Amino acid sequence: MSVPSELREIDEANMENNVKKHFIAEWRQEKCLSQTELARLIDLTPSSISQIESGRTGYTQATLEKIGEALKVSPATLLSCNPLELVYEAEEDAKYQFLPEVENLLRSMSTIQRALALELLLAIKKNDELSQKWERIKNPPPKEGFALHRPVPDERFRMR
Repeated sequence: MSVPSELREIDEANMENNVKKHFIAEWRQEKCLSQTELARLIDLTPSSISQIESGRTGYTQATLEKIGEALKVSPATLLSCNPLELVYEAEEDAKYQFLPEVENLLRSMSTIQRALALELLLAIKKNDELSQKWERIKNPPPKEGFALHRPVPDERFRMR
């Protein structure tokens, strides 16, 4: 059975549009798989995976479904969700998970207790900032352009 030319044109247009509008590489890395391992799982070459991930070539719906199955992610998720951003959003949500409880505690406190709680929170924040600063002082990043080791003195310039 042959595919009508209109459908073939739509499928070819979809393949052209499918070039690098996905998060396949990000999901593969999230699942700790190499391109070779993913290729082996879905019966493609590592080169094909590389080309799809980089956007040098398109992909078919069947290929997208195989990739999704191998990565245990839906094809829609491969197209719409960057796993790195999902982690960031989860971290952002975690920042605020205690706010209702803290708010209730503050409301139940006297004015003096609230002032003390504020002082305590500010001290905790300051302590964290100082700890981070101390770590940067103890372990400074290497300076660009400088050697990481002491040069060995040249014997010709040694004082005798």
